[in-house]
Amino acid sequence: MEMRRPPTSLLRKAYDKLGQDRFLFVEDRNQLMDQLLAKLTG
Repeated sequence: MEMRRPPTSLLRKAYDKLGQDRFLFVEDRNQLMDQLLAKLTG
């Protein structure tokens, strides 16, 4: 995510997908979600 900023719609889809219960036990899930949210809001 550092080299090129992906479209906001793609970031939103990734954030929503990671927020699902299926991905609850993915390693570093919360850190990934925090990074995605930061990109979406900033």
